[in-house]
Amino acid sequence: MGKSMYNFGKQGKEKARQQKQMDKAAKRIMAKQQRTNLKTGTSNADSAIAEPELADLPPIAGALPPADSPRPDCDPGKDGL
Repeated sequence: MGKSMYNFGKQGKEKARQQKQMDKAAKRIMAKQQRTNLKTGTSNADSAIAEPELADLPPIAGALPPADSPRPDCDPGKDGL
C-alpha cells in the first residue's frame, strides 16, 4: 500500500498561509508605529513650548571649549608629558 495523497501539499500550503499572516501582522505593526511617530513628531514641532534645536542657540560667554580643542593653560610640550 502506498501513502495517502490526502495530505499532499497541505503542510506547505499551511506554512505559506501562516507566513502570510505573520507578514501582514508585521506590516500593520510597523504602520502603527510610523503613525505614532509622525503624530508625536509633528505635535512637538508645532507646540509653542517645544525646545529649540541646540544648533540654533548662540554660544554662552565663558563656557568651556569643546573637549577636542586644546586647553590654553596646558601645553603638552612642557615637562615632557
